[in-house]
Amino acid sequence: MEHASTPLSQGTGPGWQLLGDFELPIGPPANTIHSWLVQLLTPLHLDHDFLTLLLGSAQDATLRALHSNSGTSFEHIHLSVFVPNERDSQRNTWGFFRIEKIDSSELHKDHPEYVVEFYLYLEG
Repeated sequence: MEHASTPLSQGTGPGWQLLGDFELPIGPPANTIHSWLVQLLTPLHLDHDFLTLLLGSAQDATLRALHSNSGTSFEHIHLSVFVPNERDSQRNTWGFFRIEKIDSSELHKDHPEYVVEFYLYLEG
């Protein structure tokens, strides 16, 4: 299992910065993802209901990778969480969207990775 957290000052593209990365082998206990996300997201002071929704979404994505009907054997699930480069401290209602994809690059030719990206944003 591989953990990586990236400082918020590091940009990843227009408007987004990587909050953290997590790579785990297929078939991990759900509490591993839960623990990592809770620790990663604690500094954002997210509402309990929102955090529960986000954690459920991560678990759903993991289950989808485990039970994929694509005929592809995945070796890892790669989770990434992104937040806006600039956050207005006056707004505190968060939303998110999730992107799932299969990384079949040359690096992962034999066993592609199942990639899940979460983008958290401030509403309003």
